[in-house]
Amino acid sequence: MKILIIAGHGGKPYDPGASGCGCREAVLTRELAKLVQTELRKYETVEAVLFDQSIDAYKHIKSGGVLPLDRVNYVLEIHFNACVDDERGDGRTTGTEILVKSNEQSINVEQAIVSNLAALGLKNRGVKRNDGLLVMNTVKRLGVSHALLEVCFIDDRDDMQIYLANKKSAAAAVASGIASGFGLKKEENDVFTYEQFKAFMDRYEKEREGLPTSDYARKAWKALADAGITDGSKPRAPLSREDYAVMEQRKGTIGK
Repeated sequence: MKILIIAGHGGKPYDPGASGCGCREAVLTRELAKLVQTELRKYETVEAVLFDQSIDAYKHIKSGGVLPLDRVNYVLEIHFNACVDDERGDGRTTGTEILVKSNEQSINVEQAIVSNLAALGLKNRGVKRNDGLLVMNTVKRLGVSHALLEVCFIDDRDDMQIYLANKKSAAAAVASGIASGFGLKKEENDVFTYEQFKAFMDRYEKEREGLPTSDYARKAWKALADAGITDGSKPRAPLSREDYAVMEQRKGTIGK
């Protein structure tokens, strides 16, 4: 599955987007886009790509440019909301929301994204329908699903305190929402568990000592040593005719 991530605003001439609480939207969107890409790459069969971050996608399309949608299955456009003017903070978050076109039939992915972000402490403003967004309309005309995420309000002190303290968690929340909505699975870690490592080292130590590693062989060798038929050493060493004769002789005399 190929996912295109677009960071809102920026470009040349530079559009900072919204601003508030000492932050600029174009800076935050690019930072989060990279973090989301990193998180999505942890999932199997996912190809997560960034739209050129030196370009404002809106201006690019407005001037006749095209988006790199070859083989793309889903487009996530990242923005930060504004216009509450609460930079002092009132103890309440204004929240996170996500926009889709009115004819988008399934919103499972988008519901999962805002639900995961709300779990960080942001108010869940839900999934909203909007038919007036240029990038979204362009993408949808080409048959690709698109969602515009308003992560939180950049001019709300309470929103930004939560977001700035949890950037990586926010990225993981977005990626997890996409993964759960599309049924994606994380790649398995090629790292030993403690139990696997211990079993490996136990086997290594036994092999280094020359002891049999299988249970039945160990028990048999111990029984021979306990009976006095062998001295219990070098179980992997070649057995000569003389050694075999001695073992057979001991078998016949033990117990008499």
